[in-house]
Amino acid sequence: MKNIIIAIFLFSGICVSAQTKIWEKKILTSKNIRYLAISQNGKTICVIIGGQGNDDIGRGQSSYYTDADVLISRTDTVSKPRNFKFKGGSNPTISLNGDTVYCIGFLNGNNKSLCAIPVDGDTIFTRRIISNGSDTQGKSFLCILPEVDKFLYSYAVFHSGGAEVSWDGVVDFLDRDAKLSNVGFYTDIVVRADVNPNTKKHLTSGRTVVTKDFLRIKSTSTCLVSTSTLKNSFCLPNESPFLGICSDSNYAIIGNGLFHFPTKEYIRTLDFGTNGTFMECSHLYPWYLTAKGNEVNFRRIDNDSAFYTIACAEAVMATKLSEDGKRIAVITDDSLLTVYDISSLISPQPQLHIDFTSDYKSPFKGGEIAFDMTNSYITTPTYSLIWDFGDGDISTTQHPKHTYKFPGIYTVSLTITSSIGEKYTTIKKDYIHYEKSIVPDGALWAEKHTLAAGVTAISFALRSNRILAGTSNGSIYTLTPDGQFERFLFERTYV
Repeated sequence: MKNIIIAIFLFSGICVSAQTKIWEKKILTSKNIRYLAISQNGKTICVIIGGQGNDDIGRGQSSYYTDADVLISRTDTVSKPRNFKFKGGSNPTISLNGDTVYCIGFLNGNNKSLCAIPVDGDTIFTRRIISNGSDTQGKSFLCILPEVDKFLYSYAVFHSGGAEVSWDGVVDFLDRDAKLSNVGFYTDIVVRADVNPNTKKHLTSGRTVVTKDFLRIKSTSTCLVSTSTLKNSFCLPNESPFLGICSDSNYAIIGNGLFHFPTKEYIRTLDFGTNGTFMECSHLYPWYLTAKGNEVNFRRIDNDSAFYTIACAEAVMATKLSEDGKRIAVITDDSLLTVYDISSLISPQPQLHIDFTSDYKSPFKGGEIAFDMTNSYITTPTYSLIWDFGDGDISTTQHPKHTYKFPGIYTVSLTITSSIGEKYTTIKKDYIHYEKSIVPDGALWAEKHTLAAGVTAISFALRSNRILAGTSNGSIYTLTPDGQFERFLFERTYV
């Protein structure tokens, strides 16, 4: 197995030629790219450049936004791209067949509408979004739900008296009498979001803003919601700067860590400082993208190795993968929008990988040590684990705390077995150095021992050349002439 992994790394380190440039176009500017979208098959693209809006305090009205430049184009034909001005209030999303771009914004007056923009043609269709008689306003997030053929979006409704109420809705664009159904994004202002149509999960991060007595109260959250049941399944009490749902629905990149939903914990730190800026996760394969300088790097979810690189002429400003995993759109600092075919890319298989840390610090004079399973990747939702602390004690908990009874040097290992039988062991040789006590002048030896109870009495057994030590809980130990505890002679129990 080790030989196979090494072979993959060597291949991936030099793989910079498997992509094919299939389409490119000069855009107005590479600055202030608000949104980049590509269809599921990679054959339609949409870019929104510029345009500002104050979603926090502006009630979401048209007057609080400036025009953005919108480019919509096919990438497989020479058809003329669509260019127009637009006051956008959401990310664009492209229909499953790639013929229509949808977004939420202002096209007719101050009313926020769900807009359908055909890729070929000059028309734009709109539907005003109303809930309980009020126009929906504020910053929005939009996605298509393929399994129910509807749109999922978040929005805010403002009522008289300055009160702000948040809703999330599902609506069928063609059914103008359809009622909105509340689904619970749990964030009024969606700052960033990601949707995996394959696992039917969407992840949103943002903040809730409540106006009460002219005081604006904010709270933040990051929430995972099933697009099948439209129910919130998990929330973290923080807004995340990076967000991406992995191909394995048990995982997401939240902030600078790999989050494992079954255990509800971060299990691995991602080094974006060294590897570059996080861009997005593949929803089909076990990797994610980072951009550093003029390179787009494809990195493994399980261990951060870059197995594939796209080298551009200028610095990378934005990327977007197609859902079928065959194409990627890249915007570079020279205002060039390029679409690459990456269908020949050989995607790696994730490997079970485990690491751990602790709060152990040298010099160590005794006490409790907390161990933590981190920088790991687990291939299944359920697994078993065994910690071996090197002194005969073990633990099967995720984050054990252990106390070493005697000074010495200890090797610590962690073994994890997945539900499909994979096994991985991490061994840290001579990991713990428990130092002996300083011997006072005139003493033969001095040892510090961490016991369940204090030593209250000492006696000498001359024939056995041993020392007997009694403790405050009624237990009796034997000690060797050089001060090492050997074993229990008697342990007090209660009946």
